[in-house]
Amino acid sequence: MGLENLRQASRTALDKLTAVDNTTRAKQESTLLAIVRSELLTGGYDRPEFWKRRDTCAKSTWNCWNRKYPELTAVLTELRQVVREWGSDEAVTAVSEAKEVLQLASLEAAQTLVDISRHSDDTNRRHASNSILDRADAATAPQGQSAIAPQDMNTLLEKIYGEASSDDNTGTNGDE
Repeated sequence: MGLENLRQASRTALDKLTAVDNTTRAKQESTLLAIVRSELLTGGYDRPEFWKRRDTCAKSTWNCWNRKYPELTAVLTELRQVVREWGSDEAVTAVSEAKEVLQLASLEAAQTLVDISRHSDDTNRRHASNSILDRADAATAPQGQSAIAPQDMNTLLEKIYGEASSDDNTGTNGDE
């Protein structure tokens, strides 16, 4: 549900208000939207400064409206539900987009780890190699643990990549 859908769903809820005076209805709408917005952003609205804002009515007016217009509570409940659903949909979309970005970047990140494991000091080579193994397969190496002892790292890297030449340990990738 995008922002336009949020507006439409909010409008559907707000259309259930029965105040016939346009000024009262407009203030009811702005107050309801301010309540929902405040709950979303700050977790609450029942503070003295909230009721003194331009887009809200006075607290005494709100209490009077609640007695006079029983649908006000139902509309507020519906608006809260609309915002919750919208927020959930937005979160799902954000996670989906982040997942796609990470998937697209994963090849470059993997290549960077391989480069570090080939052309860096022993400590960085060991960390990069363990990171590669952590992500290669769930059974390859338990994540967060050093599955390979530091003293065995050079031997293992030589088996995988061949013997390192003397300038391979300079920390550069050889493009200079």
